[in-house]
Amino acid sequence: MFAFPLKQMILLLGRNNVRYSISSGDPDGLFRIDSITGAIKVSGNLDHETRASVLLNVQATSGNPPVYGHTQVNIDINDINDNSPEFESAIVRISIPENAEIGVPLFAAHATDKDSGSNGVVRYKLANSGSDLFKIDAKLGHLTLTRRLDYENVQRHTITVTAADMGLPSLSTNLTILVEVQDMNDNPPVFEKSQYSLSVRSGATSRQTYFRLYKSTDF
Repeated sequence: MFAFPLKQMILLLGRNNVRYSISSGDPDGLFRIDSITGAIKVSGNLDHETRASVLLNVQATSGNPPVYGHTQVNIDINDINDNSPEFESAIVRISIPENAEIGVPLFAAHATDKDSGSNGVVRYKLANSGSDLFKIDAKLGHLTLTRRLDYENVQRHTITVTAADMGLPSLSTNLTILVEVQDMNDNPPVFEKSQYSLSVRSGATSRQTYFRLYKSTDF
């Protein structure tokens, strides 16, 4: 919203013995004109995102019988940085296999900003310690790995992505990404020993158990 002071004069059209009025072009009543001086002033709250410009049709009246003159006044409403970037939700959950490739996009963060120009340009960064394992493309918002995941080491990660606009001062908002690491079958079973020895007496039957392997583990 453009914070233009109410009642501040923005244009003076006045001449003696002439009366002025806005005949059309301002259905929302954002501006008014002094009927005697022709001074055009702000009378409503201006919002660039709602209406970026207004074309006023101004009528001047003089004499008896009256004669009329007409002109147009084009007013551009400048944008200010009054909107923060917005994500569709504040928290998202994603699941990633532990063998995910380094540098391949895992998630695309996307925020929108209602402002115009540089005020509406959004850039992304990681705001917490997750940045040593993850990184994000500042322009595209693509989240990627900087090194391999390991389910056996860490099963969950919490990442905070900050979306900030390029306005002055900059406005920002955060997105929390909850990452679940999927376990993959990447470890073969491991025996306690590499070799076992045992003796079986003569005449042993198939129903007897003579040896049982323990602690064959799969991480």
